[in-house]
Formats: sequence, C-alpha cells, structure tokens
Amino acid sequence: MIRMLKTIFLVERTDKKTLFALLAIAVFSLAISIYSYQIDLGNPIAEKSNESLTVKVALNKFQVVDATENGPGSPLYKNVVQQDHAYTKQGMALKVERPELYLESALRLTQLRKEAFTMDEYDKVADIMPQMIENELDYYYYSYLAQLDSPPPFEAYSYTQFLMYLLGFVGAFWFLIIAVYSSNIMIEDFRHTTLIKGYPIAFDRYVLAKVLVTWSITCLFVLTLLVFSLPYGFLGAWGTLSSVISVWNGEVEIHSVLSYSSFAIGYMLLLSLVAIVSSVILNVLVRNVYITVFIQLGLVALPLMFPRLASLVPWYPYHYVNFPALLRGESLLGAYPAELSASMGLIILSIYLVLLLALVKGFLSSGKLQRA
Repeated sequence: MIRMLKTIFLVERTDKKTLFALLAIAVFSLAISIYSYQIDLGNPIAEKSNESLTVKVALNKFQVVDATENGPGSPLYKNVVQQDHAYTKQGMALKVERPELYLESALRLTQLRKEAFTMDEYDKVADIMPQMIENELDYYYYSYLAQLDSPPPFEAYSYTQFLMYLLGFVGAFWFLIIAVYSSNIMIEDFRHTTLIKGYPIAFDRYVLAKVLVTWSITCLFVLTLLVFSLPYGFLGAWGTLSSVISVWNGEVEIHSVLSYSSFAIGYMLLLSLVAIVSSVILNVLVRNVYITVFIQLGLVALPLMFPRLASLVPWYPYHYVNFPALLRGESLLGAYPAELSASMGLIILSIYLVLLLALVKGFLSSGKLQRA
C-alpha cells in the first residue's frame, strides 16, 4: 500500500493539471493579498460610510417631518433618523479614535435596528436595511468587545483579519474548485488493466490510494493559499490572534482567529474528500469528465433552484458546501428560512462521506481494474 501511494504521488505531483492548479492558487492568493492591501480592505471609516448610505436611502422613503419625540413623524421614521445619528457618531468616533464612543454608538445602533424590526410599515425599508441575523452578529460582536474593554479596530484589516476574510471568500467556492480538479480522477485509469509494476490491483485499495494522494494534493493547495497570502502581513500589520469574529452556528458565537481559521481549514479539507470520492464514483458510473462536472454542479445548484429544499430536506449534504454563507446565517434569510449550521454540516458531510466510501467498497469494487 505504501509503495502504491508513493508511486501514485510521484505521478500526480508532476501532472500538468496539478502544477497549473498550484500556480493558479499561488497567483490568486498573492494577487488578492496585494489588491486587498492597496484598497485598504476593512477600513472602518469607508465601511461605515457605505453602511450609513442604506439609512439615508431609507429616509428618502419618508416625508421629511419633525423627528423629535413629540413630533408628527411615525415611530419607524424616528427610529431611522436615530440610526442615522448613530452612524454619524460612529464616524466621528473613528476619526478622533474614541473607542468608548464608537462601541456605545454601535450598540445603540443594533438596539435601534432590533426595535425597528417589529415596527409597523417596516416592510417599506426591509429590503434596504440590514437583516435581523446581521444585526445579531453585530450586537454580539460589539458586546463582546465592550465586556472585554477591548478597542474596536480603527484601521484596515491586519493579516489575521485578512486571513479570516480570505478563508471565507475561498471557502465559498472550495467544493466546486476541488470537484472540477478531481473530475477526471479515474478516467485515465480505465484505459489500463494495470497501473503499478504491471500487476493487477484490487479496485478498492487502488481507489483508496488514489483518493488519499489526491486529497494530500488538495492539502498542498490550502498550504499554498496560506503561504502566498503572507505578503499582506509584510505590507501591513500582522495583527494578533485575539482578533475575533461573530458567526452563526445554530446560535451566535464569537470565535478567535485561530478558532475560525482552524474550523475553516478543517471544513475545506472535509469538502475536498467529499468532492474527490464523489468524482471517483461518478467517473466509474459515467466515465466522462464533463458529465461528472455537470452532475457535481447540479447537486450544488439544486438548493439554489429550489430554496424550499432547505426546510424540507435539511439533511441534504449539498446545503452545507458553502460554509461561509452558513456562518453568516444566510440560511435564515429568504422566503423559506431554515436553521442550517456549519457544525451540522460537518456531521452530515462526514456521514455522507462514510456512505460514499461504503458505496465504493460495496458496490463499485470489482476486484480488478477493468479496461473501459
């Protein structure tokens, strides 16, 4: 088995497809690192300025009247005006670097939003204003900082914050990337009766070796992504591991850089295994690269085409391939909200992987590789 793994790895590591994929990931990671630094990604002044535009747009939906407590304006109008004032305070706090004022106004803003959700005529501005889950994530984040008496970031992303952004961005497409990369994993093998030293190979053992080698290469992809993102830290600031992020995982949770990054990388590696084993099965069944890719994409697109599927069949594994969206609570939005979480995704995808491996072992094992 060890010799088989070594032989397959030696073949795969020099494969043009693998070399091209490594180069593409390296170039992408380096490019997005430099570009993000150049545009001052995460600059809080710019971000709050953009956020405040939604409130100003919402105000345009009302007739301008007296928004004081005893004024004739509706409760919702007065609430939106107060939100606008809170944004103004936040902007001022950022410019003069007053963390206590910033946190105070940020928490006040989340409270105003929470009150607005239950007000009459909120439908008038619902499409413009932040969603309830976004507000909850903000509330827990700022509350956590306030409890620790920790100042919020007043500058653009440090490397540790950028790393969370990068993993979230790439993680959304990771399953599709690996599905395409592994789409021909077994195609060439069916053109030969033997692959190692001219001897017949037990199908299940060969498939296992092939999966492990391909998965190890995807681990190398992740490592390449991380290594070539380091220039962001050299150009800017490295930050600290105490940086935190709020996520939805069945409930709102606060995670450190280390916790979030470890979870994201582990999830990506699990997705890699699922994509690779799925490609093996589809290659054996259809023996066509394009049909393999089409089926994989179709399985991922199914929940997008039928949104109600999430509430009807929450155990469908392809609900969980976009884990950054789950961590943002996007499953709670839309016409058919469902409480899908990334932790649930880990469990369901793990069970799905075991079933796929059992399928390979029990139904696709033929004892020998047969010529296609």
